[in-house]
Amino acid sequence: MKGEIPNLSPFFRLLLEIANQTMYGLTAAVWAKNLDTAFKMAKGIRAGTVWVNSYHTSGLEPTIPYGAYKQSGIGREVGKNGLEEYL
Repeated sequence: MKGEIPNLSPFFRLLLEIANQTMYGLTAAVWAKNLDTAFKMAKGIRAGTVWVNSYHTSGLEPTIPYGAYKQSGIGREVGKNGLEEYL
């Protein structure tokens, strides 16, 4: 996990551990009725983009850096951070 997620039950901690065992980390999605739990879960997933109650929507701002973790890529693309790699 990225860091300790407060007030998360052992069951959800186990789910995060399983989700983060993959060698890829491009995108992920969390589906839940309780948005507080969904956002806590999203914070714990090691992926470049994590959607909550949706998947692959076009809500990404083109100036915000986009990237991934693990075998899905390194660094960031788009935005100031992505351009700095070419300077």
